[in-house]
Formats: sequence, structure tokens, C-alpha cells
Amino acid sequence: MGRARQRIAGPILLLHVVLFLSLAALVACREPPAGRTAAPAETATGVIRLLDRLDDAAVDPGVPRTAGGEPLHAFDGGPTPQPAAEQRCIARLRARDTAQLRVRARPLDRAASLVVTTGALGRTFGADERPTDFDRVAPAASRAAPPADADRDGWHSLSLRIPSCAGRRALEVAVAASAGEVEVASLELRLESALERATHAPPIPTLRRAAWRLDARRDEESVPSLLLHPGGRARWRVVVPAHGSLTARLAALADPPAAPVAADLLVDGVVAARFSAPAEDHDGEQWHDVAFDLTASAGRTVALELALDPAATGSLLVGAPLLVGDDPRPPERRPPNLVLLSIDTLRADHVGCYGGDPLHTPVLDRLAAEGTRFARFHAASSWTLPSHATLFSSQEPPRHGADRAERALDPARTPLLAPELAAAGFLTAAFTGGGLVDPAFGFAAGFDRYSVRDPGRTAARDPMAPVEAWIAAHRGQPFFLFVHTYVVHDYAPDAASLARWPPPGPATETRELAKLLDRIGAGERDLLPRLQGLYVAALRQADERVAGRLLAALAANGLDDRTIVSVVSDHGEQWLEHGDLTHAHELWSELVRVPWIVRGPGFDRGVVRDEWVGHLDVAPTLLAALGLPRPEPMRGADVRAADHEAAPQLGAVIGNGGDRAFSVTTASWRLIRRFLPDQEGPLVHLFRIDVDPRESSDVAAAHPDVVASLSRWLDGKLAECAAGSVDAPAAPIDDALRQRLEELGYGAE
Repeated sequence: MGRARQRIAGPILLLHVVLFLSLAALVACREPPAGRTAAPAETATGVIRLLDRLDDAAVDPGVPRTAGGEPLHAFDGGPTPQPAAEQRCIARLRARDTAQLRVRARPLDRAASLVVTTGALGRTFGADERPTDFDRVAPAASRAAPPADADRDGWHSLSLRIPSCAGRRALEVAVAASAGEVEVASLELRLESALERATHAPPIPTLRRAAWRLDARRDEESVPSLLLHPGGRARWRVVVPAHGSLTARLAALADPPAAPVAADLLVDGVVAARFSAPAEDHDGEQWHDVAFDLTASAGRTVALELALDPAATGSLLVGAPLLVGDDPRPPERRPPNLVLLSIDTLRADHVGCYGGDPLHTPVLDRLAAEGTRFARFHAASSWTLPSHATLFSSQEPPRHGADRAERALDPARTPLLAPELAAAGFLTAAFTGGGLVDPAFGFAAGFDRYSVRDPGRTAARDPMAPVEAWIAAHRGQPFFLFVHTYVVHDYAPDAASLARWPPPGPATETRELAKLLDRIGAGERDLLPRLQGLYVAALRQADERVAGRLLAALAANGLDDRTIVSVVSDHGEQWLEHGDLTHAHELWSELVRVPWIVRGPGFDRGVVRDEWVGHLDVAPTLLAALGLPRPEPMRGADVRAADHEAAPQLGAVIGNGGDRAFSVTTASWRLIRRFLPDQEGPLVHLFRIDVDPRESSDVAAAHPDVVASLSRWLDGKLAECAAGSVDAPAAPIDDALRQRLEELGYGAE
């Protein structure tokens, strides 16, 4: 009996050992050994983001040069400055320049504050001229230093940064005391150095921060960058993929901007190449694309190093350094590319396939015929920032918190579409109109480059050419491309478009849109066809020159069959249907009914979906079509899934003046709850949208049970959002962005 047990125990013990070893092997495959980091998904795609492979131990940033900018104005009061009511000067300062103003002065009355006032002037002045209010192109800015800030002798030493300002040709400076006279010992205005401009740029929300890493914005483009000063170096150990090459975007920070700044690329300790970045010029700082072929090292682990000579004339921005090679996966396992096009302020009813004039949007109509069109798509809000934030985060505006013009997304706490795709090995780029989709609002997270030069607007440089070039340069790797334009939002067709598609009536005057809105708002309704005609001409321009050229570039590079193209808008526009013009304050149907068209792998051809979907569903649906999971904080659904059920759609708009509105939309009903600053309680509207899609008849009084039911859902959803909301950070809005927002009609508090 004992031997029998021993004979049975042997095989059982062997089985346990085999099971244990198998389990251990499985765990080893899933978890990296202690002290090592699991290889990122990008390694398996042939794309390695070198910035993500750096830490403080791998970077020696070097020592920055301390040379300052060119002096513009200097005043020396001498050893005994003369008291005066004020010291005033005017210096030439161009619109695009930034400067440093340093003042040393003291009020004679020790209880008074020192006051320094600066103002932007639209022309230059002679020695005896004094500017008037007509010469000022921006409100004056004042800085007051209280007596407590002075030294023991009453002297103040102030340093002020003077940012760029559109239309400025000169700067006026006045130094005075809040009471009595002032003594000015010195006043100096000098151009800001290139390095100062780079480090003074407003911080952009990112997922990681380091002293040597910044999101550098130059020439209207933001790029995650490594900042190296003279003597600085960065090191990597990487496995080179097949046909691998090192690519980067370089920009010099040199004063004076006379010579380029060069860096050596070392491979296994041997200098393999010298990259040279052009010095900045006064027409705007430029990025310079460089590449080095590492095919000879394919499959080997190599030591890469970028080194800046200690004698270099300036610092160097190394933007988006990438190691890019062949995707090692078989073709059938590679994900498709993704192109997301947002045409700002596009009403669904002006797109041909949604019931509009087919002459207006032939490109979008052809795309819909080749893909899937969502007939009932609900915008998250009625203005740009919260709707795009929902588009990228799949969270409702009250949840992600970027619902007012001074708030930004926080990518560290709110997963966004671009970082998810970058982590999966996609190359990423964005070409946008900036403004409320500026990097300052958190949208640049996850992008290798993020341009704010609107690809739909006519300019000296072809605005779509960089988009087409980027597609051609990256056709061999999976990519995510985001394109956005304000050309429809701004009713801004160029002269050629106006000639081809002239709106009715004569042009009113310069700044036509603003004047038209003022006059129509004042009762001149006969001008409304002119306004709508400008909108249509701008839409036809966007359809042909943005959507059309985008699709043509994909076709020219053989990417039609392996690219998902998603076209959407953020909100619509109103033309007095409910008494108002433009957008951003209400949630009527003309403001939230927008198109969503998707063509490509994973989407049926020539299909129209009739259930309600919205911005909340875009990111989860596109991620699923790319074979990627939805991050848990995303709230929307994959609308292609067999078990997908249409859910009520939430709309939200919150104003800075206390006005706000919320809505809930179902298949048959739509409830809108509005809060106005001069109204004690909310205004509640109910519409039967299956028979009254234009919301012309409010039936709230006739259906109190429906009002109660939808109100309960709305209250529950808002409470749920509040419980899961994030404390959105303040957007770092500088003067240039503030001016851009004002041009777009959005005031930033």
C-alpha cells in the first residue's frame, strides 16, 4: 500500500512541477523582472519616441549662454536723478518682438507706490510728438510696486516682460508715483533673447515634465522638445528597427542670430553625423527637419548620443526625436491609420447628404457614400473648447472641466485620444486653427507636432502643403493625423472663393462679418442672406481645399484602403431661428446637430445609422476600430458593437456671466433647461423632435410627466459628472492667444 502511494505520488509531483513552471513562464511573459520596465507597445511597431526613453541620468543639459538681446532704449538719470512728475519714453518695438523692461526708480513720497505703465502704439513717433488714443492698438498695462517692495533707501528695481502685440510698431513707457514726484535712476528696454523667449513661453499641459524637457512653440507650431545648452548631451541605448532612421526637428536659440547651432550625433561613441539648425530670423523662428539613416545598425543595440559643443553660439531645441523603422508586424496585423477632420461650426443641414445643397459639399457627400453616415449626431456643447475636449476625452463637459474659456484639459488625469495612440506606436501630428484648440488648453498632449496655422485659411504659404508633406513622409508607419479649420466658423472665404461662389448682395464694408452681425442683430434682416452666403462660400472652400486635398493626399500615397477618415464638427450655428445669431450660449437644435461621417476599415460602406450618437462616442469607436481598448475614464461607447444601445445625449454650455444651459435628447423628446443671469429659476423647454425637429413648438406644459422623467435623468447625469469631475487647471493664456480668441469672438476672462 505504501509503495502504491509512492508510485502514484511520483506522477502527481511531476504534474505539479510542470504546472508550476508553466505558470511561472506565463507570469514572466506578462510581468517584467524586478528593476526592469516592460517594453512599450511602440517598440513592436517600428517607432520609438526617444524623449520617452530619457531620464535625468541620461541628460546633461549643459550651460546656457547669458547674452541678452539688443538694447532698444536706455535712460540714465546719473548720480543725482532729477525729480519729475513722470519719466516717459517711446521706443520702436515690432509686433512680433518680445522685450525686457528694467526700471530703477523711487517715489519722493516714501508712502507712495511706483507705477510703470506700458502701451502699444500703431506708429512710430518723432522726438516732439505725443501719442493720442487713436494711436494705441491695445489697452495700456500698469504695474504698481508698493512701498514695502522698496529697499532701505526707497528704490524699486522692476523687471517687466513685454510680450508680442499685433499691430504694434512702438512701445510707450511711463514711470510715475501714485502720489507726488518720482526719481528715475535708469530705464532700459532690450529685445528678449531667443533662450528667454523659449523659456518664457506659457507652459503647456503635458504628461511628463523635466528641467530639460519643454513643449517648444516656434513658428506657430508646438513640438515636445529636448533643450540642450552648450556642452549638453543626451544618451540612449536602443535596438534599431529594420530600415531605421533617426528623425528630429531642430531649432536654434542663438543671440545674435548670426550662425547656426550644430550638434553631433554619435553612434557607439563615434561621430556619425553633424546636424545643423539655422539661426532664428526676424520673420519668425523656424523648425528644421533632419534625419540620419541607421539601416546599417538594424537589429543591433546601439548607443546613440546627441552632443552640443561647449563653444556653441547658442542653445538647441531637439524636437520630437524619433527612431522610425519598418513595422515588424505582418500586414494583416497592422492597424489602419486614422485621420480626424474637424470643420468648426458646420451645421448638419448644410451638408448635402444631410439634406443640404449637394453643390456645397461634393467631397463630404462622396465620403459618406463610401462609408458610414451618422444621421443623428449630437454635439457635446455649442462652442469649440468643450466640444473638442469631449471629442478627445470621451467625457461630458461637466466631467472633464474644460467648459469655460479659461480652463484647460489635464492630460495627466483625463486620458485623451492622441496619447493613447502615441502609446500604441502611432506617429501623431495636428494641423489646426489654434484658438480654443490651442496647446494651452491641453490638446497638444500626445502629438509629435501641433501646428496652429489654420490649414483652411489662405496665407503666403500654402496652408495644406505641410499636411500633404507629413502624410507622404509617414506613409510607411501607422499614424494619427488631426486636421481642424475655422474657415467656416469665421465666414472667411478668400477672394478666389468669393469670385467662384459669390454670396447675394453687395459687400457691406471692411470687417464684413462683424458689421453684418451688428446690423442683422439691430433688425436689418434683409442682410441675413448675405451672411449665409459667406458661410456657404467658406464651406465650399473647406470642402474642396481641406477635405478634398486631404483625401487626395491619402489616395496619392496609396493609403485609401488602410486609413480611417472621420469627419466631424464641434457645433453648429444659429441664424435667428430662436432669436439669436452665432453660437456659444444656447443648445437649440441648429447648434448641436452636426455631421459625423466615417470611411475606412471597420465601417460599413454606404450605410446610414439613425440612432442618436455624439462626441462622447467618437474616441471609443475609433479606438475599437483600430483594435485598441477604451480607457476606463472614457464614458462613450463603440457604436459599431452588436450590443450597442442608443443612450440619451447630454448637452451642456456654461458661460462666464452666470448663464448656462443643459439638455437631454432621446429618440422622440428633447428637454432644454436654461439658466439666465437675470432669471431666478430655470427656463424649461420640451420639444417632440420626431415630429418637430426644428423645435418650433414648446410642449412642456402639455407633457409634465415627460418633463419630470427627463429632468430626473438630467439631474442624475449632472450629479454623476460632478462626482467624477476633475479640477481643470487654468489655461496659460498669453496676450497673443487672448487676441486670437477675441478675433474668433471668444473673450477669455
